Amino acid sequence: MELLALAVESSKRYGVDLSLCLCDLDNFKAFNDRYGHRAGDNILEKFGEIVRQETRTADLAGRYGGDEFVIAFPSTPIAGAVECMERILDRFRKTDFGSRGDSFSVTCTAGIAEFCDRNSTAEDLIQAADLALYEAKRMGRNRVVVSGSTD
Repeated sequence: MELLALAVESSKRYGVDLSLCLCDLDNFKAFNDRYGHRAGDNILEKFGEIVRQETRTADLAGRYGGDEFVIAFPSTPIAGAVECMERILDRFRKTDFGSRGDSFSVTCTAGIAEFCDRNSTAEDLIQAADLALYEAKRMGRNRVVVSGSTD
C-alpha cells in the first residue's frame, strides 16, 4: 500500500498515467473446501507466478486479502492495463489444477480503474476498481471490467 501511495503521488506530480486492477479468484472458497488448503495455496501461488511473468518490473502486485489481488500499472493508460489483465486471465483459465485424479481450472475476475481527478488517492483508486470488480462479477465473472464502463 505504501508503494501504491508513492505511485499515486508520482502520477500527480509528473502527470503520468496510472491504472490499478483489483482481481478476485472466482469461487476460490469452493475449490479450497473441496480440494484442501494445499490445493488452494497452489492456486494462489500459480496466480502469483502468472502475474509476475506477465507484468513489468515497474508494476506493483500483491495479495490484497484472501483471494483478492491488487496490481498497479504505473505509466500505463487503462488500455494497457486491460490488455495485460486479459493475458493474465487467459493464462490462468488455461492452467490445469488437477488434484486427486480430477482436472479443473479456475477463473479470475478483474476490475480496473485509472488515476484521474475523482480517483486521486490510492483508496479512491481501489474503491473505483472494486466497484468495477463487482460489476464484472454481476456480469458473470471471468472477465475484465473498466471502472465507469457500461459494457
